[in-house]
Amino acid sequence: MIYSGGDDVLALLPAPRTVECAVALRYAFRGEEGDTSGWIERDGWQLLTMGNQATLSAWIERDGWQLLTMGNQATLSAGIAFVHFMEDLRLALEAARAAEKAAKEGGRDWMRLCFMRRSGEHSKAGLSWDLAAWFQELVSIFAGGATDRWTYRLRQELRTLQGNNIPDAAVAAEIRRLVDRAECTRLASDRHDENLLAAFGPETGNASDHAGAVAFSDARILAFPVHSLTGVFAWVTCRDVLDRLSRDLALVGGSGLPDVPAVEKDKAACIENSPLLAHGECLMLEEFEFSRDGDAREVADWIASRAVEDAGTRRRLRSHLAVLHNDDFTHFAHYATEETLLYLQWLTRFSEAEFKPD
Repeated sequence: MIYSGGDDVLALLPAPRTVECAVALRYAFRGEEGDTSGWIERDGWQLLTMGNQATLSAWIERDGWQLLTMGNQATLSAGIAFVHFMEDLRLALEAARAAEKAAKEGGRDWMRLCFMRRSGEHSKAGLSWDLAAWFQELVSIFAGGATDRWTYRLRQELRTLQGNNIPDAAVAAEIRRLVDRAECTRLASDRHDENLLAAFGPETGNASDHAGAVAFSDARILAFPVHSLTGVFAWVTCRDVLDRLSRDLALVGGSGLPDVPAVEKDKAACIENSPLLAHGECLMLEEFEFSRDGDAREVADWIASRAVEDAGTRRRLRSHLAVLHNDDFTHFAHYATEETLLYLQWLTRFSEAEFKPD
């Protein structure tokens, strides 16, 4: 205890029990009876009378003395600064006073918490007295070994969850998902779940033991849709793309990709009698003409049988796949969607200019 006088208290407390102590002080200040986890009871406080809910004051007894408190209608605001034990006490006191001022200006009768990390990152939060027991329970759970990773992820998502009129049930479901995910990872590490540890690797502290077997990357193009004069559109690919697919398959023990036909520039390989063919053996993709040179049936069958489950899409993949030269495929991948993007951009600007809401 540093100072106590009138209705003011200044104290240095162990971090895990600071909120608990603040609750006990509030009970004593108001002369209330409640669960103070042993603080008031051990200090010899005993409630004598409360009267009814309209009572504005209450007598309490301590060590034979009868003391008059402010009663159960009194409000109490608290500012709490959590600091490192090496922190400058002047800065800690300044932070606590600023937190108390914010609590009073924010409606009174609640706590304002300020967390001052040694890294320089400071964060603040409000806590109502009704939630103090829940907060203390969380502290006990984390002290018992539960992971707090989900709280950092929840903080990152907080802006999204607070906006867009998201229902409370959806927010609660997302919190449960974050907790379940974090706890499953912790429990798997605790019990040395071989499958999870092999897939995702050990915890950060043991990261040098081995790498995870699962690798994540950006999606890669396999077949790119391009406008066709006949057949509406074609799915185009090239030898380099298919070779990359073959290498990726080899990394996971897969195989079986058929030989890819070699295709020269301005030529295309597709199945015989493909709906893409116009004027005999000619393909018209965008404004470019390609002559058919080679059969891509084996490659088309292999991709169609593995890429999708829908039977109609499988048939269309088989009939509308075309293998192009690498340079021709690169051109379409870079520029085949330019007209659509420009149209969408124009449409967006037109909508903003002509249909602004009141």
